[in-house]
Amino acid sequence: MLVDPRLRMADGVAALIRGAVGSMSGMPGPFMTSVFAEPLTVEMRDGDLWVRAATGEEVTELLTSGGYEDDDLDWPGDPADATGHVITWQEHSGGEVCMEPGCRVWSGEVILQSGKGVTGPFYVHEAAARAWAFSTALKLSRAEVFDAQVVPYTVARSAAPGLLRLGDPESRRLMRFWESPLRSWSVPYPVRLPA
Repeated sequence: MLVDPRLRMADGVAALIRGAVGSMSGMPGPFMTSVFAEPLTVEMRDGDLWVRAATGEEVTELLTSGGYEDDDLDWPGDPADATGHVITWQEHSGGEVCMEPGCRVWSGEVILQSGKGVTGPFYVHEAAARAWAFSTALKLSRAEVFDAQVVPYTVARSAAPGLLRLGDPESRRLMRFWESPLRSWSVPYPVRLPA
C-alpha cells in the first residue's frame, strides 16, 4: 500500500493508516481518522492500493445520511443545518422584501501566492469543504499555494438547494441582488497544509 507523498505523512502515522486500511473489509473508500487531520481515501492505482486526500465530493458521499426534512425543497443531498436566524433579502431595489430562515453552507478556498485564489463548490458539511480545499491545494504546485481555508456562509433556505446544485454561477447571481440572501457569517477557518 502506497501513501501519496504530497500528504507528507509521518512514518508512524502512515503505518497506523496502513494497518487501519488493511483491517477494512473490501475495497475501502473515503474515511476519517483521528491520526490524520483531513479525510483520506483509498483507490486502486496501477495494481497497488493508494492512500490520498479525499475530495469534497467523496466526503459528501461518506457523510450524507439521506435524512430529508419535510420542507418541500429539492435538496441535492442532505438539507443544510438551520442557523436559527432569519435572512432578510431583496432581489431589486423597491422589490419585495423577503424574510426566511437561514441555513449554513461551506466553501473551501485555496489562496495562491499571486494573491488570486481558487474557490470550491458549496457543501452542507464543513468536512467536505475542508477536504476540497486540502485536496485541491495538494494538486497545485507547492510554490503556487499560499494558504487554504474554509469560509462559512449563511443563505436563505429557499436559495440553498440551487446554490448547492449550481455553485459559483448561482452564488454570483445571488450576490448581485440588492440585498443578497447569501452572506459569509464568520471569519474563514484555516486548513492546515502539510509542511
